[in-house]
Amino acid sequence: MGSEQVFFHEGLAFDVRPALQKAGYLQTAKNIAFRKEGAQELRPSYKALNTTAVGAVHSIRRFRSRLLIGDGTYLRHNALAGNFTSLGSSFADSIFSAREYKDFLHLVNGTDNLFFDADGNLYYAYVANPLTAPTGAAGAAGNPDDTCALYVTYLVTWPNGQQYETGFSPV
Repeated sequence: MGSEQVFFHEGLAFDVRPALQKAGYLQTAKNIAFRKEGAQELRPSYKALNTTAVGAVHSIRRFRSRLLIGDGTYLRHNALAGNFTSLGSSFADSIFSAREYKDFLHLVNGTDNLFFDADGNLYYAYVANPLTAPTGAAGAAGNPDDTCALYVTYLVTWPNGQQYETGFSPV
């Protein structure tokens, strides 16, 4: 790959439109490393995080003592020390948006809806409602004598103690 000499004799200007910039100003600088004062070089291309080989990283997020990255269809994490561990490889190949919710990091990317906890566990954030209606026996002990409608919900308790109750089943 060829390289191009870049001189910063004026500096970066983010507050003007490109058509109105003075000569010598740059609005953006892509693939340039500023590791040494006065010297610019092409940014190195990394093919691995620690010793874990990864593809192009499209998402990165820190959650407490963990770092999550999304590359391709993979979601990986580490405990800010050591190599990354795969949480799965069947996710959509798109950017994850993340927000903290209770004791989870809630991750969504248009297809996947996930919870990640501080212990490094990944869960699907959505649990489907029950699909079938329960049946009851007429005249069983403790049942009222009137017509009753029965339904079921699921109460899900994750290992970190947080609970979630689904919607109702059909009546």
